[in-house]
Amino acid sequence: MLDFLWNVFETSDFPARWTCGTWTSGHGWLHIGSDIAIWGAYMAIPATLAYFILRRKDVPFLPIFWLFAAFIFSCGATHLLDAVIFWWPAYRLSGTVKFITATVSWATVFALLPVLPRALALPGLSTVNAELNRALNAKSRSEARFRQVIEAAPNGIVMVDTGGKILLANTACATIFGYRLDELIGQYIDALAPERLRDAHSGFRELFQRDPETRPMGQGRDLHGLRKDGTEIPIEIGLSPIETDDGLLVLASIMDITERKRAEETLVRYSADLERSNRELDEFAYVASHDLRSPLEGIEQLAAWVVEDAAPYLPEDSLRHLTQIQQRAARLRTLLDDLLQYSRAGRKLEDAEQVSTSQLIAEIVTDLNAPPGFRVEYDPDLPVFYTLKTPLRHILQNLIGNAIKHHNRAGGLIRVLCVEEENCYRFTVADDGPGIDPAFHDRVFMMFETLRSRDQVEGSGMGLAIVKKILDTFGGSIHLESVPGAGAAFEVEWPRTGGV
Repeated sequence: MLDFLWNVFETSDFPARWTCGTWTSGHGWLHIGSDIAIWGAYMAIPATLAYFILRRKDVPFLPIFWLFAAFIFSCGATHLLDAVIFWWPAYRLSGTVKFITATVSWATVFALLPVLPRALALPGLSTVNAELNRALNAKSRSEARFRQVIEAAPNGIVMVDTGGKILLANTACATIFGYRLDELIGQYIDALAPERLRDAHSGFRELFQRDPETRPMGQGRDLHGLRKDGTEIPIEIGLSPIETDDGLLVLASIMDITERKRAEETLVRYSADLERSNRELDEFAYVASHDLRSPLEGIEQLAAWVVEDAAPYLPEDSLRHLTQIQQRAARLRTLLDDLLQYSRAGRKLEDAEQVSTSQLIAEIVTDLNAPPGFRVEYDPDLPVFYTLKTPLRHILQNLIGNAIKHHNRAGGLIRVLCVEEENCYRFTVADDGPGIDPAFHDRVFMMFETLRSRDQVEGSGMGLAIVKKILDTFGGSIHLESVPGAGAAFEVEWPRTGGV
């Protein structure tokens, strides 16, 4: 083999093909021309394949392409030698090249066999085109749906690139800023900001691009937009980054909050007016209760002096009238005190504290000093919770006191319950008294309403109105369950926060 390879270019023992047999000029040049033409084509094909492979790294089965290029190149070399042999009898070199060609050919065959099933599984051109068309149609439908969603949004929507150029906007956005939709597209977003804010707006936009995340724009700051007619409007903006093949885009949701700002300003004015009215009402209630108390006390004192000095000389009717004057004056003094208490009801004049419901009820019963025939029952293990003590005490004291004061017998039973619920503590104060007709259930919580004559039961008709005002202030509620002759039960929902 080494001897063969050493003498592969030796031609002395072979004649040139022109001298072998009888070759006519036409017959010989036919072979020579054809072999050279085949060689030229075989050289162009692998060169083209190599150029294609080097430019398209994503093509599957690249090794097979290289083997095909080598196979075609070696085939072309055999045809070139067949033409050369007519003058240079390099039969040993020709055989060697043919052997190399055969080796490369079979290597190509063996490499092609395992690849063939995978190649057959590849989709055809028509299938690929169909899939591509479906993908393009799906993308078009997706873009159309996206535009429909953007257009249907109640807020203004605008999409800008990193340079601040508007790529997409909806009709709501155009309406907010007073433009036609086509006038917004291609404009820079900074043009929608007041001139005095544009430099700052550009800076904030650059900061967002460095750290893009969904968030409101201008937290803690009042934002303003510039309409086409030059007027400014208060706005809110929400920003959302969108990563695309073309880079980072920013989707901004814009809301015109002009009406909200007007409502807030109106609310601030109303709040200030209400605060002033409440302050004036407090001052009036305080002045009225104190300024009227002195003449009332004088009337009571004068009536007492008349009774003391002239009782033996006055007829019975006159004495009764003087006693009624004293009672009416005392009732008016109580009414003034209750009015002052109503004006202050629900105010947080203390800090919250840990309150034992059982202990609170015990204190109330002691303070009320109920007649001997009355009994107040309650569980000694009622809930203990963190709340404002004074308003809760006022509510329970009023309900328990009413149950005693408005009872139709000399003795009775009052039960006080407290149940802890998810959002509140539910208190129930129930008695076995005369009950209340359902027709009056709403009236009992109104100011100055009493169901019995004030000559029969002393009272201003303010107690339950004060209770309801306290509960309304702290987010609680009160409900009455009663029928005539079967007692009454007041249910109070005291919020777990208890005004804290």
